[in-house]
Amino acid sequence: MTVIKKKRKYGRLSRGYSRTNRNQAGMGWFEKGIIKKDHGCGLNIVLVYPGTYRTGASNLGLQVLYRIINGRSGSLAERCFISSKGTPKSVESARPLSDFDVIAFTIPFEEGAWNVARALIRAGLSPRPEDRRKHDPLVVAGGMAPTMNPEPYLSMVDAVGLGDAEVLVPRALDNLEIEPKASLEQKIEAIRKVDGWLTFDATPDFSVTRQFLFQLTGGGQPAATTVLCPDAELGSMALIEVARGCVRGCRFCASGYVCRPPRFWPLDDMEREIARLSDLAGKVGLVASDLSDHPELEEIIDMVEKNGAKASPSSLRADKVSLELLDKLSKHGLRTLTMAPEVGREDLRRAINKDMEDQVLVDAGYMAGKTGIPNLKLYFILGLPGQEDDDIHAMVHIVEKISKARERGAARSKGSTGMTHVSLSLFVPKPGTPLQWSGMKDPATLNMYLKQAKKSLSKIGGVRVNAESLKSVYRQALLSRGSREVGNALVQSVESGIDIDSILNSLGLDPNWIAFAERSGAADLPWDRVGHGTGTEVLLRERDLLRQGKPSANCTPGKNCHRCDIGRQKICPG
Repeated sequence: MTVIKKKRKYGRLSRGYSRTNRNQAGMGWFEKGIIKKDHGCGLNIVLVYPGTYRTGASNLGLQVLYRIINGRSGSLAERCFISSKGTPKSVESARPLSDFDVIAFTIPFEEGAWNVARALIRAGLSPRPEDRRKHDPLVVAGGMAPTMNPEPYLSMVDAVGLGDAEVLVPRALDNLEIEPKASLEQKIEAIRKVDGWLTFDATPDFSVTRQFLFQLTGGGQPAATTVLCPDAELGSMALIEVARGCVRGCRFCASGYVCRPPRFWPLDDMEREIARLSDLAGKVGLVASDLSDHPELEEIIDMVEKNGAKASPSSLRADKVSLELLDKLSKHGLRTLTMAPEVGREDLRRAINKDMEDQVLVDAGYMAGKTGIPNLKLYFILGLPGQEDDDIHAMVHIVEKISKARERGAARSKGSTGMTHVSLSLFVPKPGTPLQWSGMKDPATLNMYLKQAKKSLSKIGGVRVNAESLKSVYRQALLSRGSREVGNALVQSVESGIDIDSILNSLGLDPNWIAFAERSGAADLPWDRVGHGTGTEVLLRERDLLRQGKPSANCTPGKNCHRCDIGRQKICPG
């Protein structure tokens, strides 16, 4: 009799990889770099990403927390991801969330708030901080979404950390590690004493300042992949942060204001991490909001190559690309050049502080094709203040010009004609930006924009379109602009299965006003207690410049800069 052996799904495990607990749908089967520590070593923390393993395992915020906490002798960190059903458990030991001393959510996007409530309920814990028991874990949150506006999240967590993890987390652990098995009330009191942390029971007049890692230099360690997760969305690519913040200050974007000032990791500090990542993965992703402005970008790419790996940039500014740079990246195996024109009209680009001529974008498309990079990815925003119905035609026109330029370049090099991928998102006002007071277009208008854009773009050969959903954008807007009451309504919605609009209406709150209405510059905003650093005066000035259609100068930190509150406080790196 012939015995047929079943093939392994993943084949034999590579050297250095460890099996993980496949306790949730979509969980990775093996990883490289996983850390396991004795549960009795002190404070036990579970890091929770409010999404699936595939979407969250490579997240740099999660990876940095994992490294920081496990680098201390008094704490351990394990990871957890939220699938569509089942009790959430840690990857490393399959322990439920309730077994840990601290549950820490890292939340990069507003929609993660729904999974915060779901995870706590499935773990057998109250989703409301005021209802938790004496020996329940301390529940905290951090990340870009709660840093911009912590109020809705404080309906679910005991405390929110605002700012850079490298500053916030060690300070909090210094207090929490003293008594790992303290009561919940004692842990809340311990974290309340740390700068940058806001607790759910803070008085309305209590203010908090976002915490910054100002100097990315002097032997520091860049944010980088600690655990390589082949089953995650990015597969076997390791990531390294090249810069933080952004020089440009696009007026709709939090990176240029909430993450100000722009800071670049020096080549010397990146050298050791690049060597480690090159050995770990063989492909190194360079991550930054403002990658193109790094003064040593080409040297960083060369260093990756020197270590025997391939470099892959997150995105590049069209006015910063050159044939030499793209040729170098093409030899590194780059298959898609990512750029963000944002809008179709030059004057509107200037107004949102992304001053870039159409021809610059067209030239970049041509250079990509000519250097053998077959694909383009272009990001556009619909519904920005100042956009009109005919702006869709301007966007379609510039996409067609860029795409045809890419094809001409590819024909010159006799390479693949490839595709142009267009990603359409809808404008949501973000706290801490010059457009935080702005209203959104009504849902009917946004839906019309999406339909018109997709229909027109689909007629262009070699163009594919991916668009954000109105439901997703509406949820973002509620959490981005909402108060504590929005968080309370979200919890009730998750518990009851009733939609959040109905619950908000029953509370006497108009969800459409919260999501879409314009605010007065003098209005009280839910996030006013947060000192993001830039200052209201600066944001109002930038809003006025947008209305005038005028750009402003780049943010270039210096010892004598007084353009924003960070500079006035003399803490801006010079």
